[in-house]
Amino acid sequence: MKLYKWIDFCLDSETKRKRVFCLGIILYWLIQLIWQLMVFFQLILISNYESLLNFASTLDLYTSSVLFRFLMFIISNKEINIYILFQFHFFDVLMLFLTGLYIVSFKSKNAYICSGMYLITLSVSVLLVFVAYFQETLLGVIVVLKGLGIFNCIVDILLILFMLSCVIELVNAYKIDRNVHEL
Repeated sequence: MKLYKWIDFCLDSETKRKRVFCLGIILYWLIQLIWQLMVFFQLILISNYESLLNFASTLDLYTSSVLFRFLMFIISNKEINIYILFQFHFFDVLMLFLTGLYIVSFKSKNAYICSGMYLITLSVSVLLVFVAYFQETLLGVIVVLKGLGIFNCIVDILLILFMLSCVIELVNAYKIDRNVHEL
Protein backbone atom coordinates (compact mmCIF):
# COMPACT_ATOMS: atom_id res chain seq x y z
CA MET A 1 0.00 0.00 0.00
CA LYS A 2 2.88 2.34 0.70
CA LEU A 3 4.16 1.74 -2.82
CA TYR A 4 0.83 2.87 -4.31
CA LYS A 5 0.86 6.01 -2.17
CA TRP A 6 4.42 6.76 -3.23
CA ILE A 7 3.52 6.29 -6.92
CA ASP A 8 0.46 8.51 -6.50
CA PHE A 9 2.60 11.12 -4.78
CA CYS A 10 5.32 11.09 -7.49
CA LEU A 11 2.96 10.95 -10.48
CA ASP A 12 0.08 13.04 -9.20
CA SER A 13 -0.20 15.38 -12.18
CA GLU A 14 -0.30 15.06 -15.94
CA THR A 15 2.99 16.89 -16.43
CA LYS A 16 4.79 14.52 -14.05
CA ARG A 17 3.42 11.51 -15.95
CA LYS A 18 4.59 13.10 -19.22
CA ARG A 19 8.05 13.58 -17.75
CA VAL A 20 8.31 9.97 -16.64
CA PHE A 21 7.09 8.85 -20.08
CA CYS A 22 9.65 11.09 -21.76
CA LEU A 23 12.40 9.89 -19.43
CA GLY A 24 11.63 6.26 -20.27
CA ILE A 25 11.85 6.96 -24.00
CA ILE A 26 15.10 8.91 -23.61
CA LEU A 27 16.69 6.15 -21.53
CA TYR A 28 15.71 3.53 -24.13
CA TRP A 29 17.31 5.55 -26.92
CA LEU A 30 20.40 6.27 -24.79
CA ILE A 31 20.91 2.53 -24.38
CA GLN A 32 20.45 2.04 -28.13
CA LEU A 33 22.98 4.79 -28.86
CA ILE A 34 25.54 3.32 -26.47
CA TRP A 35 25.25 -0.07 -28.22
CA GLN A 36 25.60 1.63 -31.60
CA LEU A 37 28.62 3.60 -30.42
CA MET A 38 30.33 0.38 -29.36
CA VAL A 39 29.65 -1.25 -32.75
CA PHE A 40 30.76 1.71 -34.83
CA PHE A 41 33.86 2.25 -32.72
CA GLN A 42 34.84 -1.34 -33.53
CA LEU A 43 34.41 -0.50 -37.22
CA ILE A 44 36.96 2.31 -36.89
CA LEU A 45 39.54 -0.19 -35.63
CA ILE A 46 39.30 -2.41 -38.73
CA SER A 47 42.53 -2.14 -40.69
CA ASN A 48 43.00 -5.39 -42.59
CA TYR A 49 41.38 -8.69 -43.48
CA GLU A 50 42.17 -10.31 -40.10
CA SER A 51 40.64 -7.47 -38.09
CA LEU A 52 37.57 -7.60 -40.36
CA LEU A 53 37.19 -11.32 -39.63
CA ASN A 54 37.74 -10.64 -35.93
CA PHE A 55 34.96 -8.04 -36.03
CA ALA A 56 32.71 -10.49 -37.90
CA SER A 57 33.25 -13.10 -35.19
CA THR A 58 31.95 -10.71 -32.52
CA LEU A 59 28.81 -9.55 -34.35
CA ASP A 60 26.47 -11.52 -32.08
CA LEU A 61 27.46 -9.29 -29.16
CA TYR A 62 25.77 -6.26 -30.70
CA THR A 63 22.31 -7.56 -31.55
CA SER A 64 20.75 -5.36 -28.86
CA SER A 65 21.04 -2.39 -31.22
CA VAL A 66 18.01 -1.98 -33.48
CA LEU A 67 20.01 -0.13 -36.13
CA PHE A 68 22.69 -2.80 -36.17
CA ARG A 69 20.12 -5.61 -36.60
CA PHE A 70 18.58 -3.59 -39.42
CA LEU A 71 21.95 -3.13 -41.14
CA MET A 72 22.92 -6.78 -40.69
CA PHE A 73 19.65 -7.84 -42.34
CA ILE A 74 20.41 -5.58 -45.31
CA ILE A 75 23.95 -6.96 -45.59
CA SER A 76 22.86 -10.58 -45.42
CA ASN A 77 19.87 -10.25 -47.80
CA LYS A 78 21.20 -7.55 -50.15
CA GLU A 79 17.78 -5.91 -50.36
CA ILE A 80 15.07 -4.36 -48.26
CA ASN A 81 11.84 -6.36 -48.15
CA ILE A 82 8.95 -7.10 -45.79
CA TYR A 83 11.02 -9.60 -43.79
CA ILE A 84 12.97 -6.73 -42.31
CA LEU A 85 10.05 -6.24 -39.92
CA PHE A 86 10.91 -9.57 -38.29
CA GLN A 87 14.22 -8.10 -37.12
CA PHE A 88 12.40 -5.99 -34.53
CA HIS A 89 11.47 -7.45 -31.17
CA PHE A 90 8.15 -6.64 -29.53
CA PHE A 91 9.77 -4.20 -27.10
CA ASP A 92 11.54 -2.41 -29.97
CA VAL A 93 8.27 -2.04 -31.88
CA LEU A 94 6.57 -0.77 -28.73
CA MET A 95 9.30 1.79 -28.10
CA LEU A 96 9.30 2.91 -31.75
CA PHE A 97 5.52 3.35 -31.54
CA LEU A 98 5.76 5.26 -28.25
CA THR A 99 8.55 7.43 -29.66
CA GLY A 100 6.45 8.25 -32.72
CA LEU A 101 3.48 8.96 -30.47
CA TYR A 102 5.65 11.24 -28.33
CA ILE A 103 6.94 13.14 -31.36
CA VAL A 104 3.47 13.61 -32.85
CA SER A 105 1.55 14.44 -29.70
CA PHE A 106 3.96 16.61 -27.71
CA LYS A 107 5.60 18.45 -30.64
CA SER A 108 8.81 18.90 -28.65
CA LYS A 109 11.71 20.52 -30.49
CA ASN A 110 14.12 18.20 -28.64
CA ALA A 111 12.25 15.20 -30.01
CA TYR A 112 12.38 16.65 -33.53
CA ILE A 113 16.13 17.20 -33.25
CA CYS A 114 16.81 13.69 -31.89
CA SER A 115 14.60 11.93 -34.41
CA GLY A 116 16.06 13.95 -37.27
CA MET A 117 19.63 13.12 -36.28
CA TYR A 118 18.74 9.45 -35.84
CA LEU A 119 17.08 9.33 -39.27
CA ILE A 120 20.20 10.91 -40.78
CA THR A 121 22.29 8.22 -39.06
CA LEU A 122 20.00 5.51 -40.40
CA SER A 123 19.98 6.80 -43.97
CA VAL A 124 23.76 7.37 -44.11
CA SER A 125 24.35 3.92 -42.61
CA VAL A 126 22.14 2.19 -45.18
CA LEU A 127 23.73 4.19 -48.01
CA LEU A 128 27.28 3.35 -46.90
CA VAL A 129 26.40 -0.33 -46.45
CA PHE A 130 25.23 -0.40 -50.07
CA VAL A 131 28.39 1.46 -51.16
CA ALA A 132 30.54 -1.06 -49.25
CA TYR A 133 28.64 -3.92 -50.86
CA PHE A 134 29.49 -2.71 -54.36
CA GLN A 135 33.21 -2.19 -53.66
CA GLU A 136 35.45 -4.41 -55.75
CA THR A 137 38.38 -4.68 -53.35
CA LEU A 138 38.58 -5.53 -49.70
CA LEU A 139 40.53 -2.34 -49.05
CA GLY A 140 37.61 -0.35 -50.50
CA VAL A 141 35.19 -2.14 -48.16
CA ILE A 142 37.43 -1.42 -45.17
CA VAL A 143 37.69 2.28 -46.09
CA VAL A 144 33.90 2.59 -46.44
CA LEU A 145 33.34 0.75 -43.13
CA LYS A 146 35.83 3.06 -41.40
CA GLY A 147 34.00 6.09 -42.82
CA LEU A 148 30.72 4.62 -41.59
CA GLY A 149 32.22 4.08 -38.16
CA ILE A 150 33.69 7.57 -37.91
CA PHE A 151 30.51 9.32 -39.08
CA ASN A 152 28.22 7.32 -36.81
CA CYS A 153 30.53 7.64 -33.79
CA ILE A 154 30.48 11.41 -34.14
CA VAL A 155 26.70 11.57 -34.58
CA ASP A 156 26.10 9.07 -31.76
CA ILE A 157 28.31 11.02 -29.35
CA LEU A 158 26.46 14.23 -30.24
CA LEU A 159 23.11 12.49 -29.76
CA ILE A 160 24.18 10.98 -26.43
CA LEU A 161 25.31 14.38 -25.16
CA PHE A 162 22.10 16.01 -26.38
CA MET A 163 19.95 13.33 -24.78
CA LEU A 164 21.87 13.59 -21.51
CA SER A 165 21.18 17.32 -21.54
CA CYS A 166 17.49 16.46 -22.09
CA VAL A 167 17.60 14.15 -19.06
CA ILE A 168 19.15 16.92 -16.96
CA GLU A 169 16.49 19.30 -18.24
CA LEU A 170 13.77 16.81 -17.29
CA VAL A 171 15.14 16.28 -13.80
CA ASN A 172 15.47 20.02 -13.20
CA ALA A 173 11.96 20.62 -14.54
CA TYR A 174 10.66 17.90 -12.24
CA LYS A 175 12.28 19.60 -9.25
CA ILE A 176 10.79 23.03 -9.94
CA ASP A 177 7.56 21.65 -11.46
CA ARG A 178 7.71 23.22 -14.93
CA ASN A 179 6.22 21.94 -18.15
CA VAL A 180 9.23 20.49 -19.95
CA HIS A 181 7.60 20.62 -23.40
CA GLU A 182 7.48 24.40 -23.31
CA LEU A 183 11.25 24.80 -22.83
